[in-house]
Amino acid sequence: MTHISNTCPSMLPHRGSPADQQFLAEVNAYIERYISKQVITLAMIADSLQMSHAAIRHKIRLLAGLSGSDYILKVRLQHSLLQMVHEHRNVSEAARESGFKDVSHFRNCFKDEYGMTPAEYLDRLPARDITNLKKTIKTMKQRLIAMLLSLPLVVSVIQAQGRLLNRPMKQLLTTTLLLLLTLPMAAQKQEKQITVTENVAYRTDVGPSTVLDVAQPLFGPQTNRPAILIIHGGGWSAGSKNDMVYRTLMVDYAMKGYVVCNMNYRLVQEAPLPACIEDVQAAVRWMKSNAQKLGIDPQRIGTYGHSAGGHLSLMAGLTAGVACAAGGAPPTEIGRAGEWADHKEWWPIGYISKTATPFLVLQGGEDPVVRPNLTEDWVVKMQRTGTPVDYVKVHGNHGVAFDQQLEFTRPAMDAFYARHLKHDDPTVSFEQLKVPDYGGSGRHKAVAVREKSLPDFVVYRPMNIDAAMTVGRPGMFATGQPKKEKLPVLVFCNGGCMDTSIGYENMLTDIASYGYVVVAIGELQMMAQHEKDQHTPSSMVKRALEWICSPASPYYNYIDTEKIAAAGHSCGGAQVLANAADPRLKTYIILNAGMGKMTMADASAKSLKNLHGPILYLVGGTSDVAWQNAQQDYKAIKRVPVVLADNTQSGHGGTYEQPNGGANARMVRAWLDWQLKGNKENERLFIGGDITGYDGFTIKHNNYK
Repeated sequence: MTHISNTCPSMLPHRGSPADQQFLAEVNAYIERYISKQVITLAMIADSLQMSHAAIRHKIRLLAGLSGSDYILKVRLQHSLLQMVHEHRNVSEAARESGFKDVSHFRNCFKDEYGMTPAEYLDRLPARDITNLKKTIKTMKQRLIAMLLSLPLVVSVIQAQGRLLNRPMKQLLTTTLLLLLTLPMAAQKQEKQITVTENVAYRTDVGPSTVLDVAQPLFGPQTNRPAILIIHGGGWSAGSKNDMVYRTLMVDYAMKGYVVCNMNYRLVQEAPLPACIEDVQAAVRWMKSNAQKLGIDPQRIGTYGHSAGGHLSLMAGLTAGVACAAGGAPPTEIGRAGEWADHKEWWPIGYISKTATPFLVLQGGEDPVVRPNLTEDWVVKMQRTGTPVDYVKVHGNHGVAFDQQLEFTRPAMDAFYARHLKHDDPTVSFEQLKVPDYGGSGRHKAVAVREKSLPDFVVYRPMNIDAAMTVGRPGMFATGQPKKEKLPVLVFCNGGCMDTSIGYENMLTDIASYGYVVVAIGELQMMAQHEKDQHTPSSMVKRALEWICSPASPYYNYIDTEKIAAAGHSCGGAQVLANAADPRLKTYIILNAGMGKMTMADASAKSLKNLHGPILYLVGGTSDVAWQNAQQDYKAIKRVPVVLADNTQSGHGGTYEQPNGGANARMVRAWLDWQLKGNKENERLFIGGDITGYDGFTIKHNNYK
């Protein structure tokens, strides 16, 4: 019988303590017991957390006893939920059996120990909503049947050269579970199968370390397929292709139709630099020379690596003739002095020149190992040469693109390989992904993407659109189906009527992070290239509206076509007014613009008569060249409600390039929340005169009853 008291039971031991080691041993024993008993257990916890596939595999890696950030805390939380779901028990009973009086006691103890509630902690994990426990229980039997049906397929997948791999049972079961999660329901249709051949030597002249595993799809075309070479990390002195992260990645991309090679190389204690670089080059040569046997196109080989593997992946892109190269937390240089630093030819920083090879660099903004400023120095220098370098920077440390922020980095990788290896991946609709300003200040971190079906625009959107559609914030143990609401839309036109929104990406990303889909005129740019900017016609607004409202749009089922706004800065404001008559627009936002008596971008004072919804003008004081015209428009508008907000010291440029777009962006979002989300509290700001938090602003309104 569990003893229960008012005091908090021991939450978690400190890392490195004897109690920590004992706890780890207990957790591993628990996991091993459940894996041997029933492979469905870990899949159930994944379902209960509603994780993405990448997050599922990350959690299982943690649960399998491998290292990772916040390992113990994550295991403890998931262990409790797993036990509850598996045994169909109610939450209160689970809490009591863990030594707590009730759920409230557990939450209070958790907050005392970690400074946040369990819900707040889980909000930081890739799994955003824990709301589907009832559905999990209902579908458990179906999932178990599907997994049992998959077992023969899994056995065939992990065969090499016609024999079952000789592995310890725990490793075999873990591999089996990973494959089950990547192959749900496929076995029933026998549509997607892969083979894995292990420890193939790609060179035989330097010892036993130079081997790789090959994962080949048995579905789809069997010739001229794209290929990816995975290169493990570990500081050039540790690590292996057998790390679960890399093995999982290999299976994932094979299931997407790529032939994947997962390589080992000589570590520095076996052979000093540049031996590992030479090994990667040799592996690429081996893939090309065996292209026919592997069924690959030698011109469509990409690479990926993390940390030291990221460095080697970039070096492959610079020296091995691959089609594209991606690296997570890649060291682009090793410092300014020392034996390794003296050899610039060993580091990407020694190859600053234009190349046709595209690169994808994934970086954690708080990485203490590979400093972001050094990564960005290489990225910017390469971008300035004209080399296509995509840069995705997100909050996180050295584990970004390894076991952190996978909900950002994996879609970026998927789109990158699909685009540059010319592979049709139906799971991604976009070609490029960027994370401006760390994804915004809202709950639903946002990204900027270039959609395949709308390449002349940028879509700023929550990374997890489904979570952004969820109404309310369910508690840690909430059950039942959450309520969903489709997202409002903002169409944005740029200053100068230009074809780039890069100067507004902080604002637009921040708006999207609060649950909006923003469609902005102009191609996605990784860095400003103003010398290439072109003027755009006002008809681009209509194109954006037709695309987002079309049933063929990838966002059609996620957006509310009855809640669409248009906004524009300077000349972009005139583009909005030129489209004022469009019945799909419900409200308008004119930033540092006004028609007055002039004509611009197919708009004039006559365009004001076409307004059929509330309109906000936001200007920057008398130094703003548009200030006078905005005043004239305000007086001329008689048919619809109008608000004129003046950030008196901001000038014509506004605050849009400040972090999160500054005060102007906050006011734009407040207007959208009022007009499209029905947040009536914002009436106090726009028509109630309460400008708390908006120092230096004045606001006036007209035509409100």
